[in-house]
Amino acid sequence: MIFKRASLDSLIKKRWILLFFFSISFSASIGGYTSDVFNTSIMSRQAGMGGAGRTLASGAEAGFINSALLAIANNFEISYSNVALLAETNLTYIGLLFPLEDCSFSIGLISMQTSDIERHLNPSVPSAIPDGYFSALNQSLSIGVGKRFLDYLDLGLSAKYERRLLDTVQDSVFTADAGFMLNFSPMQFGGTLRNIYVKKYGNTEDDYPLDLDIGMNFSMYDRLLLCFDYIGLLTGHNRCYAGFEYSILKSNTLPKGIMFRCGINENEFSGGLGIMLGEFQIDYAYVVHELENQHNVSAKLVLGAE
Repeated sequence: MIFKRASLDSLIKKRWILLFFFSISFSASIGGYTSDVFNTSIMSRQAGMGGAGRTLASGAEAGFINSALLAIANNFEISYSNVALLAETNLTYIGLLFPLEDCSFSIGLISMQTSDIERHLNPSVPSAIPDGYFSALNQSLSIGVGKRFLDYLDLGLSAKYERRLLDTVQDSVFTADAGFMLNFSPMQFGGTLRNIYVKKYGNTEDDYPLDLDIGMNFSMYDRLLLCFDYIGLLTGHNRCYAGFEYSILKSNTLPKGIMFRCGINENEFSGGLGIMLGEFQIDYAYVVHELENQHNVSAKLVLGAE
């Protein structure tokens, strides 16, 4: 991060603010900036399943997580999500998906802002009255492309750039990821090799080691979807996610009708609801966290969806 811990303590008094910057990351050693944003469930569908299904997330958001999933897209898509995270932090995501003749690509923007952080210039003298307030802002851009190489194999690449501003100091990072998906219906297996290329800008001591995330989806009766994700295999900073989605109306592509979701990980339990009406889908997730419960809402428009 751009501040050493001593500097952070001088700027931030509230311990839950500090906890936010580190808790939503799987681990600081996995990569500070991309952990802050890209390891968050940016869409409510995955959030409603306890964070499971992220490695094999379909739609425009795949460009952030596993671009190989872009290869299965057949329609132009616009996605929007607003996620309430911990410590008065709000994440907004906008994504576009463009299907082409032999591949698909996506563009995504994320803005994550924490407001009203207390500034205490003299941390050695405890005081309930702050010397002022400041904000933290993360802005991210991702471009991903996915292509089908075999009937059962899709591959993808994504490039991510993030700029972070903490009070008056800023730094940024550029990373690249590679993803794959194996489709052996009714099972899908995929993964993302993260940080295959890293370029840092500014004064930062963050590390971005090569890491691997994997996930598996298993479909039953065209109605029930079971999702499992295992994050951080190479660094040892791993976490597990498990969840399911049950659709009242069956579909071979995007979920249609009404979808009920539930999931769990080591820190959270969540439930969610999705409704799809023609080309429009809206999702809601309620996340029960040990520190603070969260409400997530996202929507997408899939033009030409049947």
